[in-house]
Amino acid sequence: MGKAFLAAIIGFIVYYIFHTLISGLLGALIGFIVWLYVIKALYRVGWVRAFITAVIVAILIFIIGLIPPVVHVG
Repeated sequence: MGKAFLAAIIGFIVYYIFHTLISGLLGALIGFIVWLYVIKALYRVGWVRAFITAVIVAILIFIIGLIPPVVHVG
């Protein structure tokens, strides 16, 4: 299992748990910080590089999320 897949799975689970247990913006913020720590630990980078990686991933997820409504099957 690659690091990217592992980071995605762990990040999703951790974010979901914190965002569910602590509702609202605070839960989302804590979940994001823990996700940054997961990226930092898996890739052995600093906080700034983990933040940049997280922002790039978030942008890519947003762009990929736009594709399914555009694709017409049938």
